[in-house]
Amino acid sequence: MKNFYSLIKISPNPIVGDSLVIGLVLFSGKKSRLFISQEKKNIAYRLLSISKKELDSIINTICEKTYSSDVYDSQDLLFEKTNYLASSEYFNYLNSYSNGLIQFSTPFLLNKEINDKDFASLVKSLFNESLESNKKEDFKFADFQNHINNLLISKVNDKVHVNFRFEKSKFPDIFFNYEMDVIGKNGQLIGAKSLSFEQSVQSLQNNIYKYFTLIPTLSSKFNTSLKDNLFYLISDEPDLSKKNVHQLWETIKRNPIIEVIPVEQSNLVAEKILDRKASKFL
Repeated sequence: MKNFYSLIKISPNPIVGDSLVIGLVLFSGKKSRLFISQEKKNIAYRLLSISKKELDSIINTICEKTYSSDVYDSQDLLFEKTNYLASSEYFNYLNSYSNGLIQFSTPFLLNKEINDKDFASLVKSLFNESLESNKKEDFKFADFQNHINNLLISKVNDKVHVNFRFEKSKFPDIFFNYEMDVIGKNGQLIGAKSLSFEQSVQSLQNNIYKYFTLIPTLSSKFNTSLKDNLFYLISDEPDLSKKNVHQLWETIKRNPIIEVIPVEQSNLVAEKILDRKASKFL
């Protein structure tokens, strides 16, 4: 097998040919390696019209297919008895014919077999990120999401809208796409947005600006009282060493339009939803 890698790209608008490199897949010897940049993935979330869950599902499929190629010898049925995934010819094909949301670059051939240290150096040179820090961020995000799912979403998913995405194409009053963890109504609106502060100030400001814009827009559209609505931001306090991020968090806490609660108290939102007998309305 040839030693090569291909860059994984996200294309927000395939028609005009723009794309964002979010990672790479590498094959060397009998081993595959994969890297997805958390930083680039966060940028992709903001650029795309699909939800985070949909993009994560696509990326997870790429991960599963990549790692399944390592066990091909013991599971012949995976790729119709031909391990085409691990061939540079197949990635040439993908480069030519994958013109949708996910795209792949022409494979870059390598003149030697790549070990873990070589792979870490390649990732550092292409993304200026370390494999270790990326693993830590992935773990933090997964742990964060698990808490939200267990403490909130699983308790109310049959009562109110969960993981609901406001699409600007369906809601003309809203000029952006935005995803809420939960939102329901019983006279007044009740909703929550979870947000990890383990990201850049710019990303956080953009997300918060949209949330603060969305709330009064929905209140006006559904004729509810802004002061009687209940909107939450579920977020843990960022480290004091991240001065700009922490200042932003403090500013958000002082805004009366929402209540900021830590992740471990997400169940309080579920209790409020059940208390108010809120239901789906969209």
